[in-house]
Amino acid sequence: MAPLPKRAVITVTSAKADLFNGKETTGVFISEVLHPFRVFRDAGFEVDSKLNNTPTPSGLDGNNYGIFFASAGHSAPIDYPTATGLQKIAEDIWANGGVVSAVCHGPTIFANIKDKATGKPIIGGRTITGFTNEGEYVLKIMPEIKSWGKPLVEEHAAALGATYKRPDNVWADLHIVDGRVVTGTNPASATSTAKAAVEVYNSP
Repeated sequence: MAPLPKRAVITVTSAKADLFNGKETTGVFISEVLHPFRVFRDAGFEVDSKLNNTPTPSGLDGNNYGIFFASAGHSAPIDYPTATGLQKIAEDIWANGGVVSAVCHGPTIFANIKDKATGKPIIGGRTITGFTNEGEYVLKIMPEIKSWGKPLVEEHAAALGATYKRPDNVWADLHIVDGRVVTGTNPASATSTAKAAVEVYNSP
């Protein structure tokens, strides 16, 4: 097998939604992009830094990347589960032996990322983490999120046959490595998740 490209793609949610009774509009959580970007850059990966000119999935070839990293924000559960363009990129990276990683609400993108060889979800039978349902209650926004009618990370994990693990404290830094799947719980986990993805990429 040819060496994996030393390039990382960081995805961002394009969905927006009102939270906190309309006082805030949620989109991408910038630290979940910026912190992994710094990790990948410092590890010698090529990463596109032009967030104000983000390419569309159709303009990217998953065969050109070794790491897929799904950043997030509270609105990720709205568009990530059906983001077929991004999911195809992840599937190509996975098929080539690359790393598929996600943080916070980012693991909702696993809803339709499958192993091309088996046709099964790549997180089936694996352990993952992601933002906790409790965290939504702590922020007092669960009723608003429920109104979207979209499953959260815990629900996706159960539906896809994955084991969901969380830290005792919803804001604690936690990342989980299960094979070539790397996930992190919350914004505080963005750096450690990206570092773990690099370690898996570099492993024999």
